[in-house]
Amino acid sequence: MTEEKNGVFKITAGTFAGLAVFFGAFTVYLLTLAPEVTFWDCGELSTAAWSLGIPHPPGYPLFCMIGKLFTFLPLGSIVYRLNVMSAFFAAAVVYVLFLTLKKVLRGAPFAEWLSAAAALSFAFYSYFWGVSVVAAVRTLSTFLLALTAWFLLVFEESQDIRWLYLSAFFLGFSLVSHESAYFIIPAFIIYHLLRPGTRKAGVIAVSASLFLLAWSAFLYEPVRGHAGPIIDIGRPDTFRNILWTLKWDVYANMVRSTLSNISSFFTGARMAAGAAGLGLAAVVVYLLRKRRWLLFMVLAGASFYLCMTFFTLNATAVRKMGLLDKYYNPVFIFLMPALAAGFAFMWERFPARNRLAPAIAAIALSALPAFLLVSNYKALDNSNNFFAYDLAGNELNSLRPFSVLFSWGDNGVFPMWYRQGVEKYRDDVLLIHAELLSYAWYMENRQAETYRRYGVVFSPCAPLSDIGSNVEAMAATLKKRTRVYFDFSSAAQLKIPMTSLIPQGVAWMLPSGSPEPLGEIWGRYNLRGALDDSTNKAFAVEGILNIYAWEAAVWSQTTAHPAEALSAYFIAKKLGYKNKLLDNWAISLQSKLEGVGK
Repeated sequence: MTEEKNGVFKITAGTFAGLAVFFGAFTVYLLTLAPEVTFWDCGELSTAAWSLGIPHPPGYPLFCMIGKLFTFLPLGSIVYRLNVMSAFFAAAVVYVLFLTLKKVLRGAPFAEWLSAAAALSFAFYSYFWGVSVVAAVRTLSTFLLALTAWFLLVFEESQDIRWLYLSAFFLGFSLVSHESAYFIIPAFIIYHLLRPGTRKAGVIAVSASLFLLAWSAFLYEPVRGHAGPIIDIGRPDTFRNILWTLKWDVYANMVRSTLSNISSFFTGARMAAGAAGLGLAAVVVYLLRKRRWLLFMVLAGASFYLCMTFFTLNATAVRKMGLLDKYYNPVFIFLMPALAAGFAFMWERFPARNRLAPAIAAIALSALPAFLLVSNYKALDNSNNFFAYDLAGNELNSLRPFSVLFSWGDNGVFPMWYRQGVEKYRDDVLLIHAELLSYAWYMENRQAETYRRYGVVFSPCAPLSDIGSNVEAMAATLKKRTRVYFDFSSAAQLKIPMTSLIPQGVAWMLPSGSPEPLGEIWGRYNLRGALDDSTNKAFAVEGILNIYAWEAAVWSQTTAHPAEALSAYFIAKKLGYKNKLLDNWAISLQSKLEGVGK
């Protein structure tokens, strides 16, 4: 960090420590960075940023605008550049955390050492590292929250009101980046009201104005909605669609759901725990009433954690998959400096009795980043992760030219959106996200596209909520003009019997014309990392491998060529397929082939 003395900036040892923390984290993230599109939101967000489009609500305009700048980097593919963006802001989070801890611990022995070790420990914490190597909104939103806290800390020390205004401005930006920032607004308001210099009407008015100015970045959505970009979720070109895209109804339900979860949770024996929690909160507010920045950090961390927990209390299935754990990363940004402040307080009060404490803490913390780095590296190394990229290509390569594919789910659709939208790869295929057909804006979009491509006029035969009936009618209409396919997930979700479809690799075709030989389709597939241990296999990948394995087993059973059948069987086994009957069949078939060879 540079320090100012008599108007002159000078470089201190902390400058090099901070740079080492930033570049150390950034280097590790780059070494483990995904080279291509990955599962979940990566494909959608990357395509939206590249095209200045509108991804799923609330639209993430700040990610798209900053992401567009990163797409101009002369590095790799478009999605790789956006993966770099996540890594950059993740390293920036670690750097701001280091600065915050260093300022809080100032005066304590080994302050820089402790700050660097703690910041790097967070850098290599699995749930933060995991979102730092793929295109996602998490690192940008966490960075903005870290800056919000940092500016408040600088304001406390300098008493320069401009830092307070910067904090309010970046809090507004953090809401544009991710809606979870709403959870810390109560702490920010309490901070303003408790501090004599900030509860003046003029100060509050300026802070609120700057907050709204930053929040007004959401105006990006109606502007781009009228332009009709590639990714245009919600099509926010009308007031009603804008409200839907901004999730106003979701936020109202969120408040009701959170209050309902809290009231249902604290019943019976838990009422005492709730009362004790409120009492503890009152004690904390009283004790920290004069250390207002520290009070803000404690309240922000606690409210973020509690609101996120109660808001997702009933999302048990999502929790089991580990999807929600990464949402809690900002809690560390608030509570780690609060713990450091507690350490500094103890050192100030009892320096003579605790001379060994900083040394012991420094030694213990020094080992933690190294331990986390080594233990998490293999599981989080995405440098050879081509699963989503290859799956999208394999699905598209399963189809005849100018055909239609009904797909389902983010992991199935988003990588194909990227490959078709950004790379223009097999964009002759009309991709229909069946799950979105329940929305009028998407149904109208697909109706217009089917007419443009095939001259087919389609009108829904049932309410849009009845996706199955409308997909059945749409598929029957399109079948008259081209080949129609379903992927495994869409067939399963729509309850389409597999016996009524023809296997075509990882896609299934409605009976129409002659099917393509499965051996030729699988011969076009890339299965990098699927058939070996060259990269980690996250839980989403395991589900994809199961689909691959089952489809390969189907191939082994449907081909008329024994050697090809055995080849398909061995692929299915490598992909994890387990079936004793199929094993016995393969052994018998191999024996027959060996007998013929003799």
